[in-house]
Amino acid sequence: MKRDTNNENRAGLIAAVLAQTLWGLLPVYWKWMADLAPYQILVHRVVWSFVFLQIVLFTRGKNHVRALLRDPTHRKTSLAGGVLVSINWLLYIWSVNTGRILEASLGYYIMPLLTGAFGLLLGETFSRRQGIAFGFAAVGVLVQMVALGRFPVFALILALVFAGYTVVKKKSPLNAMDSLYAETLCVLPFALLYLVYGEWHGSGITGNLPQAYWLRAATTGVITAVPLLLYGYGVQRIPLRVTAFAQYLNPTISLLLGVLLYKETFSTLRFVSFLIIWIGVVLFTADRLQSGRAARRRLRE
Repeated sequence: MKRDTNNENRAGLIAAVLAQTLWGLLPVYWKWMADLAPYQILVHRVVWSFVFLQIVLFTRGKNHVRALLRDPTHRKTSLAGGVLVSINWLLYIWSVNTGRILEASLGYYIMPLLTGAFGLLLGETFSRRQGIAFGFAAVGVLVQMVALGRFPVFALILALVFAGYTVVKKKSPLNAMDSLYAETLCVLPFALLYLVYGEWHGSGITGNLPQAYWLRAATTGVITAVPLLLYGYGVQRIPLRVTAFAQYLNPTISLLLGVLLYKETFSTLRFVSFLIIWIGVVLFTADRLQSGRAARRRLRE
């Protein structure tokens, strides 16, 4: 049984790391979609994610869908998750397409600290080395705030929203596929209404962009659903403190894209903060590897 648990944890960590890597690369995709306004991209994400998930879940039938939302707890967690992740999507798309990738990356650097704090509130414990690792990460984030030159309201909101979504996913009684489908279903009516309104009043694709752009918009479904499915699978199988450190991959990749590809300003102070945060990541990773070796030794004994 313990071996199965270790395998589940390992699979969960791999899924979480893959999700964060894909999210880190998303600025390239959102730049590709920049002909659409952020709120237009948001509604397309919701609608086409629903279409993608509906195709995947088609074999389970209508009774399965009704069963998902029959339970009041399922409805509450799904609505909360759907609203939180939609807000996160809108804020992030807006930040990328207005040249604020580095500020958004700060939000995602703050987020793991909030996720770890939520883990403590939910009763998780930290080893001494993990506590030191979080201390380094916190100092690095503070240095990033100083480098920004103002209180990072936008970054903090972005971090709070997605940390809240992570907790909702952790507490959800549904599996990754069902919970994402139910979340999308809860916000779908609002997205459809806005999509129809935008197309009818000339602020969408029709009349502004080539009709072939609909095919590009449709790809938002796969781009959105796949990392969220991986993340949902991972977060339900690993502690929030581990999820928190996997989350540093996303802003680091985005930060590198912002500096190297999109030539956003990257000061010496931000470079220092980057190094401090990654000292924390290395310490945390070393602790996890040591714990994994100890667990395997106990299994062999």
